[in-house]
Amino acid sequence: VLIVLLVRDRKIWQTISVGVLSAVLTIVPLLIFKGGVVNNVEWMLQSLSNFNANAAGLSSLRYHCTIAGLVNTLYLFGSGFTGEGIHFGLWYVALSFLIMMAAVFVIIYYRWSEHDALLVLISLMILLPQISYDYRLIHLLLPLVLFLMIRDRLPGDAILAVLYGVLLIPKDYWVMEHAVSVSVVLNPLILIAMVVIVVMR
Repeated sequence: VLIVLLVRDRKIWQTISVGVLSAVLTIVPLLIFKGGVVNNVEWMLQSLSNFNANAAGLSSLRYHCTIAGLVNTLYLFGSGFTGEGIHFGLWYVALSFLIMMAAVFVIIYYRWSEHDALLVLISLMILLPQISYDYRLIHLLLPLVLFLMIRDRLPGDAILAVLYGVLLIPKDYWVMEHAVSVSVVLNPLILIAMVVIVVMR
């Protein structure tokens, strides 16, 4: 996510350095682990596939912060929490990718501020995957710190301040049904509202 800010500022060498370092930190562990790169990648993909196979079930919905989790929760709530949830296909992956790329293009082209850029990108990073638990909200601490450092306030900042507070308050203790908490519904809606505020202004 942070590499987008380097691209926005046309810091070419820093961008390349971050890309190379990220590749090294990803490939070296796969080389070290038993079995080699190919076997480790195949095992990792198989594990992700098995995990995703249960993504629409009740057990994985308990701490979701995603649009997919929100839709599944509302669907299961309407059906009395019986049966399986909705399984999203490749169309959802493609749509999520297009939305993320569009956000990156707009941020770079219009040179958004660090706070607005990070808030939108991190929110989309949490919202768009089919599985994304609420511990990932910790990534929002970075845009929150930048928000607190802003001196010249913009329209909507007061609302953003309230939404930051409500979002980071634990809500998992208010259980609706089958250990699915109200945070599964509220957190995605709050993130969407924050993105809309930033985009509209």
